[in-house]
Amino acid sequence: MSLFHNASATIDEQMLLRKADESFYKFLGQNIYGSVVHCICPEDLPKFENAFNELKSKKVARNFVTLRIKNHSEEYDWFLVKLTYEPFELNGTPLIRLDFSSLSEHFELSNELQKANYEYETLLSLSGTTMLSYDSASGSLTIFTNCDGQKIYLFQGQLEDWKKYLLNEKLNSDYDVELHALCLNMETGKKTFKHTLLTNCFSKDGSMKLCTFKCQSIADSNTSHKTLGCITMLGEGEAADLDIGYSMDTGLPVLNKKSITEYAKKAMLSNDGKVHLIILDLDDFKTINDTYGHMFGDEVLIQTSEIIKNAIGNAGIAGRIGGDEMLIVLTKIESHAELRNMLRTIRTNIEWSYKEKQSDLHITCSMGVAVYPDHGDTYDQIFQLADKMLYIAKSKGKNRYVIYTPEIHDLPADFSRKSDENNNLELLRNDRAGVMQRLIEKFLIRKIVTYESALKEIGFCLELDEIVMIYDNMKVSSTWNHSGFLTGCDGGEYFHPEESFLNSFDENNVYVVNGLFNLEGKSPSLYKLLTEHYLESVLFYKMVNHGDMFGYIMFAKKNRRQMWSEYDKTFLASVGKILELSFMER
Repeated sequence: MSLFHNASATIDEQMLLRKADESFYKFLGQNIYGSVVHCICPEDLPKFENAFNELKSKKVARNFVTLRIKNHSEEYDWFLVKLTYEPFELNGTPLIRLDFSSLSEHFELSNELQKANYEYETLLSLSGTTMLSYDSASGSLTIFTNCDGQKIYLFQGQLEDWKKYLLNEKLNSDYDVELHALCLNMETGKKTFKHTLLTNCFSKDGSMKLCTFKCQSIADSNTSHKTLGCITMLGEGEAADLDIGYSMDTGLPVLNKKSITEYAKKAMLSNDGKVHLIILDLDDFKTINDTYGHMFGDEVLIQTSEIIKNAIGNAGIAGRIGGDEMLIVLTKIESHAELRNMLRTIRTNIEWSYKEKQSDLHITCSMGVAVYPDHGDTYDQIFQLADKMLYIAKSKGKNRYVIYTPEIHDLPADFSRKSDENNNLELLRNDRAGVMQRLIEKFLIRKIVTYESALKEIGFCLELDEIVMIYDNMKVSSTWNHSGFLTGCDGGEYFHPEESFLNSFDENNVYVVNGLFNLEGKSPSLYKLLTEHYLESVLFYKMVNHGDMFGYIMFAKKNRRQMWSEYDKTFLASVGKILELSFMER
């Protein structure tokens, strides 16, 4: 076993040692004679020189190599060595920093590299770069990166499927031969190899980028092998990190909302198995902030993040999507029992996290769960179901999790049946304060933009017949009525605003139509639309961004005798403003 876990040294471009830390000298003893090459196993020296020369030639910004290094007892230990340029020079001479990480304590190594899983984990955590692992016995390929100690899986599946994925408009056709050579070398277990592909599969903006795959195959047995590799994206003339675009939250050790959403969507496209979405919300967190202060609230959130990360391990990754709301994406869950065990662990550990420290403090969480592709074909469908399950968990008393089960949670098409949800909807009638509170919490505080439940609540609260949102420059609509909820419709099926329509809004961006007799000559297209839909009493809210209208919301009743009260106008103007702000923050 090595005497140190990590050490560092600085050498010049002639490989002469310039300085090193105490751990480095303790390990090497008298085996260092001015040049680091004297302590490197002769069989590994060509690998080190190759990595060193690549760095010197500016082909890469950093490099990695695994080496056997002779210790003070004249025995070789395995190390992962990271090479980077120091930010300063010595008398005009560039200096190169070597960071050593011991691999020997993780696994036993013979003269040949074998079973290097732990080495791989160490390399990943040290480099923060993107890696690949291929197992010839199963034909499976895994591509992943690291974010704050957690794996983010970019692809999991068969090597052949990955090749087909790239050939399907993800790869520049000039690099087809190079892709086939890369895959062939992985399959046959070539000792070391490097290939460059022009692909957009790692590019955040969808543009084609040159990606270099540096790989090494390791004998796993007489008949099988593993291939490990490092992937870097090349910019113009120099190396750059992969532009995957995953970023950490500014206050918590988890991904931010944009990154966890992108990761979930990519996981659903590239993962062969199931993808579980879990929305977790701390119960009554506002009370904790109000009672103990926001600094303590931040501490609770950090503690919660660590509990989640420890519970899910490498089975997935978590991110913050709202104030105290987390989205957990699981890609490595094998069974329903494993899922429930993980959920129980998270719930229990959060509940007990402060009980011993503060007996009067009760911190609990609620979770909603849905599964791709079992419960839907898109991220939005799965997210909305998980969000609905979270709402049910809250309504049933909090401190629990609810997993979507179609036989239990699907609503019948006939709204006349008195299911539990219908009874809940009946309670919404005229509950303007309750509906407004939930809208503010969901759209402005938690920033969860899902419109189905919101439009349904507004419709039942005011006994409306239809709500239509036209947005994205009048191209897309979301529609609710008593037959259900539609989204992603073509806004053209309604109408494009006429000048007379745009000039009819008041200072609160509200336009009220009580009866159609005033519209026939003033706005013919609007008159035609409302007539065809049998709508006679309508309130419009104009959505504006920097003075420009980008959409509108139509709240409609079929009975013209149902006039809009001033209270209703104020309420719907506030509702419109909340929805408008949610669009602007998307």
